[in-house]
Amino acid sequence: MEEIVRILNSGGQSLTGVLHLPDGGSNGVGIIILSPGLKDRSGPHRLYIKIARKICLEGYSVLRFDPHGVGDSDGEFQKGLSVYSFVKIEKGEFVDDTNVVTEWFQKRTLAKKIILAGLCGGAITAMLVACNNTKIHGIISMDTTVILDAVDQVESANPLETAILARSYLKKAINIKKLARFVSFKTNYIELFATLFNYFKRSVVSAFFRTNNNVKSKHVADGRPLNMLYVNSFLSYVDSGRKVLFLVSDHDKSAWEFKHKFQDVYCQSQNVKGCCTILTVDTANHEFASLKAQGILLDAISSWLTKQSQDL
Repeated sequence: MEEIVRILNSGGQSLTGVLHLPDGGSNGVGIIILSPGLKDRSGPHRLYIKIARKICLEGYSVLRFDPHGVGDSDGEFQKGLSVYSFVKIEKGEFVDDTNVVTEWFQKRTLAKKIILAGLCGGAITAMLVACNNTKIHGIISMDTTVILDAVDQVESANPLETAILARSYLKKAINIKKLARFVSFKTNYIELFATLFNYFKRSVVSAFFRTNNNVKSKHVADGRPLNMLYVNSFLSYVDSGRKVLFLVSDHDKSAWEFKHKFQDVYCQSQNVKGCCTILTVDTANHEFASLKAQGILLDAISSWLTKQSQDL
């Protein structure tokens, strides 16, 4: 059975979700699937729907929902480049929503054990929640981005995106109301000046360097910081002995960062290894777009749940 539900968060905003309940009764384990960043509860290529329906048939109660500002839920994010919104997610924007939803889900389904699952930003939120929420017994983490996005990454934004935003700011400069907002310190000055600087640099300066093949971006993986909030949450989580399944796409650019910056550094002790299962999904990109990759992913999730259900 699938049912549309609405849950009020702590700010009084209505969060929309879909509750999947097994026809033959639940096995006592519930899974909450968290928004992959700024995408809604369906997930990319309807991935979340496919996951929910498969494991629901196996006896698990499942909820997938839109946090505030996403999909059909109340709220909105501030206008601007998506990197700024994702930075908020990396710092815990959806943690409170998830805690509220977890309470609601447990009361509604009477689940004895709860697992959080998520792709990308959803994987980050899952760990930030679980480290402090003992109601969470396990995590399914898909393509976890362990490198922290930064404000100065506006330089590496898509040129068209940068140009559109810069033109928007330039139009506002001749609008009296918008100009008043600027001088009253209500403008995001960091975003404004970074965007304009990079817009003019792309338009005027970059032409002088196009033939220089040795120029390297300062935003290469080695020069970008780890999300230490995530790392510390992970270490706290596994210290409690709870389990996590990491699913990593072999065609995803963040896979190298995950292995060399996170796995090789923080997942080598016997204690941590005992809590972590790390699987690489062949042929998969960041969103598990191909049917083959989705099949491997679904089987891996199902198998892990079956093996761990007695210990979770």
